Amino acid sequence: MIYTADEANDFCARNGAQLLYLDTAEEFMFARAIASRRDPMDLSAQTWIGLSDSFNEGFFVWSNGNMLQPWFASWEPGEFFSALTCA
Repeated sequence: MIYTADEANDFCARNGAQLLYLDTAEEFMFARAIASRRDPMDLSAQTWIGLSDSFNEGFFVWSNGNMLQPWFASWEPGEFFSALTCA
């Protein structure tokens, strides 16, 4: 099933979980390695992480309330769309 970011967040909450948040560059590299194994053209393989600027445009905050750290700002071409508020 394909979820929007809000639907994915709600699904996790209903099941006692939360969207992924990353505290360190090492966690980011680990998550990126796992995600890179997926087919980017398969929409069902897309994954939401708990990063959003929905409360303050351009100011990204993780689902646990922590601010986005500079080490994470390494968007690949096509990964970031300014019209979207979630990652």
